[in-house]
Amino acid sequence: MMNINRRRFNLIVVAAFIFLLCVPTLDNIFNISPNIKIDLKENRNLTSFPDHNRKFSRLFKKFPEEFDNYYNDNFGFRNIIIWSGRLIFPINNNSANKSSRYIKGQNDWLFLNEGSMTKDILGLDPLQKYQIKIPNKNSCR
Repeated sequence: MMNINRRRFNLIVVAAFIFLLCVPTLDNIFNISPNIKIDLKENRNLTSFPDHNRKFSRLFKKFPEEFDNYYNDNFGFRNIIIWSGRLIFPINNNSANKSSRYIKGQNDWLFLNEGSMTKDILGLDPLQKYQIKIPNKNSCR
């Protein structure tokens, strides 16, 4: 009896996981999320759909990367997912100012401050000579 309940629970968890993976694609097909207005107040413009009026050879070189950037900014339920993530893990001005985990930059941008990231970004922790491997001239051919 216990084994049947556990098996049923596992099946429900797997089905829910697969459903959650399919939700953004379903939204791209049925266009549900544009009706839900959520303003994320992002400090940037989202990537627009890549221009496909190019030479055929250039289309295959640039289009995949440009489409990937577009899709990362425009996948289904993106705003709802980010909004709910902000509810679960709030980062507002008060918590960011009090937390040493974030550094507030220009125009209210937040930067993650973990480990030696700040020193790396500011160039205060340069690589030592023994950490740099310089290839010899013959290996570049």
